[in-house]
Amino acid sequence: MRPWQHVLEPLNGYLTLARRLFEEGARYAEAWNFGPWEQDSRTVRWITEFVAERLPGFVWELDERQQPHEAQILRLDSSKARQQLGWAPVWGLGQAINKTLEWHLAQQAGEDLAKRSEWQIRLYEEQAWGG
Repeated sequence: MRPWQHVLEPLNGYLTLARRLFEEGARYAEAWNFGPWEQDSRTVRWITEFVAERLPGFVWELDERQQPHEAQILRLDSSKARQQLGWAPVWGLGQAINKTLEWHLAQQAGEDLAKRSEWQIRLYEEQAWGG
């Protein structure tokens, strides 16, 4: 199990924190986590199957060989950021993956990625801050 999120989520958290630091100073100068909702923690296999359902021709294979040890469950506790900063994730896991796939498909199609990125940032801002 891993905490998955779109890159704009923690960036939004850092910008929220920066605003609070600027406005209120040292009170907020401490460690913060900006992670997804707990229900958005999924296995790598789940993510891979979700992506495979959305990308025609996507092929994957489970590597059954012995792998280096790593924790079975990773989580981020972002309750402090939600309670003290009023920050919360905006995009659920499905939307985060879909936006990531849109970006990669745009890249493969030779689209202008700066425009694509700006469009996704504007969409995110509208949903996070009401435009």
